[in-house]
Amino acid sequence: MACTIMNHHEEMDALEQRWPKDGLESVQACPVCGETRRETLYERLTDRVFFCAPGEWTLHRCLGCRSAYLDPRPTPDTIALAYRHYFTHESPQTKAAVKPKNGLAGLKDRLRNGYLNHRYNLTLQPASPLWRLAAPWFSIRRTGIDRWLRNFAAPYPGARLLDVGCGNGTFLRLASRMGWEVHGLEPDPSAAAAARSAGLQVQEGHLPDTHLPSDYFDAVILSHVIEHLHDPIRSLQEVYRILAPGGKLYACTPNLESPLHRRFTRHWRGLEPPRHLVLFNLRSLVSVCRRSGFNPVAAHGGSGSAAWITTASRNIECGAAPWESASKLALVDRLRALGLELGATFRPDWGEELGVIATKTPM
Repeated sequence: MACTIMNHHEEMDALEQRWPKDGLESVQACPVCGETRRETLYERLTDRVFFCAPGEWTLHRCLGCRSAYLDPRPTPDTIALAYRHYFTHESPQTKAAVKPKNGLAGLKDRLRNGYLNHRYNLTLQPASPLWRLAAPWFSIRRTGIDRWLRNFAAPYPGARLLDVGCGNGTFLRLASRMGWEVHGLEPDPSAAAAARSAGLQVQEGHLPDTHLPSDYFDAVILSHVIEHLHDPIRSLQEVYRILAPGGKLYACTPNLESPLHRRFTRHWRGLEPPRHLVLFNLRSLVSVCRRSGFNPVAAHGGSGSAAWITTASRNIECGAAPWESASKLALVDRLRALGLELGATFRPDWGEELGVIATKTPM
């Protein structure tokens, strides 16, 4: 992930500034379930990820659904201040040709490409059909690949897919190769312009006010988006409206009840205040989808991110930026991350990320 790294003085300036007083709003009830009872989870949180959002933040845990939310929080009119330095601003780059790998690394690439070609109608090379024989070894890696590709193969050529919060369009370009007719919705003008510069159909806008046609898309993607939304219920209701009957929503988001959140507490990478306004657990994410009209809602786990989250959270704990170079994880940490990924394939509520696929009831 490409990031804009600010120097030390810029970081300190950002953290010492206050959020504009007239740019804050109070949250009287849980944005997920409406419960007013709550407890304070963390106080005096700061932006330790991109170092561009001023102010200190308090995260509360709802005593009803057990989700968490910021109060006070930035208003919709001022939230852009928290995205001044963000990874989606850069134009998508076409990767240069990479020399084929040899040995075990090359075999892994061939197995991965063989699976991708079979599952997602791609034509990646070099590829091997032997991934079927390696299924037991490949299972965790395959789950991570599926999450990367949102678990969606095009149901028919030209099926319509909308990526909400598409950033600079990196996923849209891949989805287009998978056979989708791709569309993007992006609130950040810089990111939307970067995507359009690559020839993608991306409009500026945000949930829940999309102004898109009803019953139009076969798939809608909310990949690490719902935690950024001021009104997740109205937003999901809007997604339901624009999906065609039988269409599917894919949503993933950090898991508030993840093992690594329990380990790193206020230093956990998934907090990311004040961009993450609401944090879900599996029960609350499934519930909010169902209350928005979706049925069925299927949860799935395993993202391949446990090792990365461990490194990023440890950096934050040590006062460094999440993406800064660090020594390789110790063997015990690597084994723990592998165990977490394996466990999440059987228990989605154990994953570092939550994922659901929700269906708009066919007519």
